[in-house]
Amino acid sequence: YKRQYQRRVRGSIAMPRPCPSGPLPQVTYTFVWPYGKTEGETVFLAGQFFNWANAVPMKYVPQHNLFALRVSMIPGRYQYKFIVDNKIQVATKLPYITDENGKVNNFVDVKLK
Repeated sequence: YKRQYQRRVRGSIAMPRPCPSGPLPQVTYTFVWPYGKTEGETVFLAGQFFNWANAVPMKYVPQHNLFALRVSMIPGRYQYKFIVDNKIQVATKLPYITDENGKVNNFVDVKLK
């Protein structure tokens, strides 16, 4: 997948700008904390798709005993982590990698359907 946007810097904030070819395609992906409430009562999701700046609360789904959050994003590979009861965690049941700084993160490859 080739990135179809250019980066424009306004002050110290880099903002994506659509290329003349049109808007970027969006894909909705559901992130899941698969351990339910056995590992904690509150779960937040943080990742590259939020520029690591925000942690968004995930919704508990009692019939499946898991936490879930749907996120719309452009296709690509994204690293992310979970914050469970105020502790940063990686879900070892899901794919994970070590980044260039030696930190372990979960990751997902989001593709167009």
